[in-house]
Amino acid sequence: MDNTDIILKEIFTSDILTKSQKILKSEKKITEKLNTNTTDLELYFKLAAVVLEEPEVDFIKSMECMEEVLTFDKTNKEAVIFLSWLQYFYRGYVNSDTLILLDNLLKDIEIDPLSKSLIYLAKSWSDEINEEQHFHFLEESIKNDGTYVSNYFELANLYRAKGDLNKEQNLIIKALKNVEKIYLVDESFDITVTKQYLGDCFKGVINIPTYDIPTYENIKKESILRTVIDSNTISDILENILFRKK
Repeated sequence: MDNTDIILKEIFTSDILTKSQKILKSEKKITEKLNTNTTDLELYFKLAAVVLEEPEVDFIKSMECMEEVLTFDKTNKEAVIFLSWLQYFYRGYVNSDTLILLDNLLKDIEIDPLSKSLIYLAKSWSDEINEEQHFHFLEESIKNDGTYVSNYFELANLYRAKGDLNKEQNLIIKALKNVEKIYLVDESFDITVTKQYLGDCFKGVINIPTYDIPTYENIKKESILRTVIDSNTISDILENILFRKK
């Protein structure tokens, strides 16, 4: 654990500071370090994660962190994927400049399957593509890596819009097989009903997390890959599936 992590751990585990104070103090500490370490990748990712914490939630600041990384490391695939998600979640689409970066990454023949899959997923978030391209990018995403949840869910939504409920249901069931953890946000959640839809990678139901330090790794699992998901989302999905099977 480096010095930055020690400082952030002390801040986020403090019993005195409010959540807003923890975020603002952490942001200040990381920014001070970046003033003397202007190309430190880890610091930019730490800052981008910290400023996304509630109740502050500064998407613009987080995007600026990834944009800064890409000024000196244009092929940083994690920065491009994170920036794509930030733009999509905040604005509803991926910027054309970011789409160019995604396309450039696809030219790398040595890129790993998961990253390639996430790049195709990110390309599906463009507002400049037609329906055929939308389907194609999501299908390519699953073809390259079918071990997470988001790409299945998004393709399922497209089939639902077309009225193909069987295809939607099959994709959702495949997505559920990739769930690793479920956050318990509703005490009435019944895991026994859920288990038949979960795969070997499922690690169990846990309480809402209170991480010592916000990290990009956790954001990636919970918001981009969605292998970690809340019980309300699972309940809503299963209710629809079970209703259609009756």
